[in-house]
Amino acid sequence: NISEAFIKLEYLPFSAEGYGILWFIYVLIGLYFVAPIISPWLMSTRRENIKLVLILWGITLIFLIIRNYLYIPHNEDQMLYYFGGYLGYFLLGYYLHKYRPKVNMLLLIFLLLLPFFGGWVIRKPFFSGVDRWSVLGYLSFFTALCSLAWFLLVEKTTGLLRNIIKKEI
Repeated sequence: NISEAFIKLEYLPFSAEGYGILWFIYVLIGLYFVAPIISPWLMSTRRENIKLVLILWGITLIFLIIRNYLYIPHNEDQMLYYFGGYLGYFLLGYYLHKYRPKVNMLLLIFLLLLPFFGGWVIRKPFFSGVDRWSVLGYLSFFTALCSLAWFLLVEKTTGLLRNIIKKEI
């Protein structure tokens, strides 16, 4: 029935369709829609404002862990959940590209090890009933931290390799 098809299409952004095998398509579509809206703000805002938004995003990622112990209303099946959470990765990428923060190697190693040990401490010995997606999911605090550390590590090592190659030539 055509009317039922239109009703399903109308409710698609609020349904569980985003949880399927093509979940990332909805994320990309949402980011493409929001990029022209958020770009003027990014171009005109100060570095501190972007840091504040990233800190608030990090706090919302911690909610996934906290909800294992406290009641926080939450629905992972909506596409808007993916879109809103991934906007933080979008902003983080912009921030890292524009400001290129300098980080020493010890801090990078700490940032890489913290998600592994932090996730293990939260998940295994003390709280065996913890939902694994709250610790290891794409929108978890530990995954964002690990992504940040890997990006900075790759950027740092490629910069070191570039310098070595320039000296050899």
